[in-house]
Amino acid sequence: MFVSDKKIDIYSLQPDNDDADREGYVLFRSNVSVNLQPAGADWQALATGKFGRAWEAYLPITQSGIDSSMRVIVTSPTTVSGRKYQVEGVEVWDTLQLGHYRILLVEPNE
Repeated sequence: MFVSDKKIDIYSLQPDNDDADREGYVLFRSNVSVNLQPAGADWQALATGKFGRAWEAYLPITQSGIDSSMRVIVTSPTTVSGRKYQVEGVEVWDTLQLGHYRILLVEPNE
């Protein structure tokens, strides 16, 4: 079992009801407990080709439905609150005792 030391909100990209040519992020799930840490070298190279711009988040297996192109915003603790990341990849570790998601997060280019 991993230690969940942070809380995040997850947003999914949805079509705009008023304009079919537009999309926007809407809240998918809030107050999700995660363990957030710098990504390992393997995922860093896949994500950006640079070190220090990718992160790994570990979530309980109960948080299904997370997919690439979603956005994550850290809500606590206050020292990292407000940081935004884009979901770049999702890996499922579905074991009996330690089922969880390993999610690759990158800093969005805004």
